Amino acid sequence: MRKVWKEIDGGREWIVDGDLQDFFGSVDHEKLLTLVAQRVADSRVLRLIKAMLKAGSYGQGKLFPSECGTPQGGVASPLLSNILLTPFDQEMRRKGYQLTRFADDWVITCKSAAEARAALAAATRILERLGVRLIRRRRGLCIFSRDLIFWDTGSCEPPGKASFPAA
Repeated sequence: MRKVWKEIDGGREWIVDGDLQDFFGSVDHEKLLTLVAQRVADSRVLRLIKAMLKAGSYGQGKLFPSECGTPQGGVASPLLSNILLTPFDQEMRRKGYQLTRFADDWVITCKSAAEARAALAAATRILERLGVRLIRRRRGLCIFSRDLIFWDTGSCEPPGKASFPAA
């Protein structure tokens, strides 16, 4: 958060807020395993990760296989999300955007509405190549001040709905 506050204080008051649609439930196993294999050479570890991804879930007396996704709440899921989204981080930074991400949640700070719209478009394209989609109802642009957040739609949220540190 310090990084984001520093960027806001530096004039990057336009925020692109991104949340990924059913990220942990929809991750493409093959894309993820390909990216993991670029970082992990041990075939035993790769087989273990694949088995974990394909293990499925048990409920109502039945085994439900997993064709996609990672176990939400699983100890390896944040690590796997970081591996899958590292190309997104790298490409956005290569394009000059100030991206801050934790697992599947991220923000990009921008100096103008035009830069924010361009960042959102670039993020959407890159994420779709990785097989990930943004949640349409949550993604958006806003301009930040310590008193209000003005969403690009024209509505705003008064302080109190979120706590912002004092200047």
